Amino acid sequence: MTAILTSDLPATELSVLVTVGSDHHPFDRLIRWVDGWLGEQDGRDLRVQAVLQFGTARPPSHGEARPFLPHGELISYMQSSSVVVMQGGPMGILEARAQGHVPVVVPRIRALHEVVDDHQRAFCEALRSTGDLHLAENEADLRRLLDLAQTAPEAFRAPPRDTAGEISRSVAAFAGIADDLLATRGRGRRQSPPLAEVIDLRDHHLRAGAHHSAADKG
Repeated sequence: MTAILTSDLPATELSVLVTVGSDHHPFDRLIRWVDGWLGEQDGRDLRVQAVLQFGTARPPSHGEARPFLPHGELISYMQSSSVVVMQGGPMGILEARAQGHVPVVVPRIRALHEVVDDHQRAFCEALRSTGDLHLAENEADLRRLLDLAQTAPEAFRAPPRDTAGEISRSVAAFAGIADDLLATRGRGRRQSPPLAEVIDLRDHHLRAGAHHSAADKG
């Protein structure tokens, strides 16, 4: 598939990037939902091009299916896509916002064996309140948002966030939620890798925010 620059995209065409991230748990739910929606777009006036990075999920029947994407290629697709649909991983969301996207996000759910804990749901709730993502909690939500992207693509774009500045405040607001999640796992128990990643990311942005504040005062 040849990447289409958003600035050159005609009104009759929509480019969609879907990514499940690098978690080893299959995220069949997200891929199945998008694949079903794509299958219903044939014959419509709006032409949809899609790249689906599906990880360990069942490969989709529509669009360009890629099990994994190198990081540089993923960022390139973000830059050239009209809308980004993704899992609720903190780093991916921050990267999408840095590229000027307000992504459509479907959090992985622990009870469905899609992830080891529910840090994605907590993080997404925090960023939904700041307008940094569109949260799709079920298939109907996702379909509604993808339909909206065809008629109001501007709703899925916003000025890029400075990941070392503005977005750090959103991560800081999430700190209490992350700490609560850690507490519920019990003292002396090992953190799961995804939750540890959230805490590391939170601490990184808090340090970055403190550094920028000190620089501003100096």
